[in-house]
Amino acid sequence: MSRQVKAKIFIKGVDDEMWPSSDVHIHREFHREWILDTNTPAFVSEIPDVRWGGECRLEVDIIGKLLTRGRVEIEVEARFYEGTSEDTDDLADEKSITFAVPPNGSPVHRHIHLRNTEIGGGDSADVRLSFTNTLVEE
Repeated sequence: MSRQVKAKIFIKGVDDEMWPSSDVHIHREFHREWILDTNTPAFVSEIPDVRWGGECRLEVDIIGKLLTRGRVEIEVEARFYEGTSEDTDDLADEKSITFAVPPNGSPVHRHIHLRNTEIGGGDSADVRLSFTNTLVEE
């Protein structure tokens, strides 16, 4: 039986600026949908890079795998970069989470908080995720 996996991804970021400059805030929302079955038991999805403040970038990758009894395993990797430009290779923080989404259609929510841990680093990014897993009506 085919499973329909839907995701809502909410991203908020802050580029912390020294006074008298104002902090730069970013808000983005992404919606994704995948169909998994025996022919397509997995997916890989990249969320477009989110860039802000001239110094910050967030990259989010999502992998989904069909498990037994209609469950779906989700792996999310988030990487937060902060440097002298939005193209920087200076990785400030990264986190990965793995969780299962049951086949009952109830949403599963997760949160990833990333931040610049250097002294004076108030830059941060939040990734809020909501996934559902339902049976495809045929």
